[in-house]
Amino acid sequence: MRDSLSNVLGHNLRLDVIQIEDAEYAFKLRNNPKYNTYLSQINGTLQDQKKWILDYKIRESLNEEIYYVIRRKDCTRCGLVRLYKINDENFTWGSWILDEKKPHFGAWESAILSLGVGFKVLNLPVCYVQVRRENQKARSIYDRLGMVITSEDEKDLYLEYRKSAFDAEYLKWKTHLEICR
Repeated sequence: MRDSLSNVLGHNLRLDVIQIEDAEYAFKLRNNPKYNTYLSQINGTLQDQKKWILDYKIRESLNEEIYYVIRRKDCTRCGLVRLYKINDENFTWGSWILDEKKPHFGAWESAILSLGVGFKVLNLPVCYVQVRRENQKARSIYDRLGMVITSEDEKDLYLEYRKSAFDAEYLKWKTHLEICR
């Protein structure tokens, strides 16, 4: 993995590629009903989470996936986000979850930073997102970013986000971010 993907710096946040030491945090956050309402359920134990991260590291080495721990500048963990199904044409963005330790505008900054990896560092033209219909907070951010609904089912909406739309939003945040360093 390129160094520019390992640690992404923003004004109030940083994204660090997940490590085995982050397994307990990820496991607790993903299993906390306060935060996991709109995520796919995970099963298993902390040991299973560690194994998942070890398996993920293989996908990371193949440039198929990037899983970040979102941290405040003081290195306090405050969330997770993932780019996956990465190929030459597009990527999927998701597994986005933030806890109560996130700073003001943490949702916006973490979204711009992580999407910026796909659009600015990997230089991919299209991002896909799947969101639960009931997840109004995420949907409002996606609407404001300019994501477009391409299909839907009983449970989820499927969105497409183009680099051109991201670039317009990125200009507003650029002075606060260091995505391409």
